[in-house]
Amino acid sequence: RCVAVIIANQEYRQGPHIQFGHADGKLFKKYAERTLGISPARIVEGYDVTAVEFREKLKEAVRKAPPGAVMYFFYAGHGFPTKDGQPALVPVDVDPTDPGDHLISLQEVVQTLQSAGPSRIIMFVDACYSGQGRSEGEMLIAIHGAPVEADVSMLEVILARKGVVFTAAKGNQRAWALPRVGHSAFTYCLLSTIKRQGPHTALATLWQGIAQCMSEEAPLLMNRQRTQQPDVIPVTGAWKEWKLVE
Repeated sequence: RCVAVIIANQEYRQGPHIQFGHADGKLFKKYAERTLGISPARIVEGYDVTAVEFREKLKEAVRKAPPGAVMYFFYAGHGFPTKDGQPALVPVDVDPTDPGDHLISLQEVVQTLQSAGPSRIIMFVDACYSGQGRSEGEMLIAIHGAPVEADVSMLEVILARKGVVFTAAKGNQRAWALPRVGHSAFTYCLLSTIKRQGPHTALATLWQGIAQCMSEEAPLLMNRQRTQQPDVIPVTGAWKEWKLVE
């Protein structure tokens, strides 16, 4: 009774590309099948998707989901706040340096998935929303002048007691890649923690493991100290009592 949506954007048509975006998505799919036990028929995946394709993938997942399903969502790619400050994801046909009104907000993602009537929604978002991007070189904030911080208050209300979002970085921080392992820091820590703890770990314990990996292990793999602290929305709630796989 589980469905997974995997969106991995790497080759942006305008603006900086993403390091290891495809590799992150493919590795999460492997874990979704082998560790989370999700049938391949109920995994919806897309690589380098446009805004239209992104929304179609979400609708496809809704059609595949039986009532009361657990819905998993994984995204690798650029993130950026909408004009009203909501955290959002960047399709490949949107200019990441000047996205305008063409972003896919996390609010839209959650509300679309909620239309399937799931028992819960568990989201892993390997993106930051500061405009600094997930690229080693060029930053998305080139035309904005400074990192910005998204407002998650509305998202917290929409998630209520049936959803949680784990994200790669807090506030105005940047998400980094780990070239030595060929993945982003967040995806590496997420999946290595799942591997250590197993699929029936409590989400609160999973969260602690991700945070510990990001603070202790990831900097060693980078060979330099960089500030990237994962975040969770909402900070407290019913999700802490859930298991990754019941």
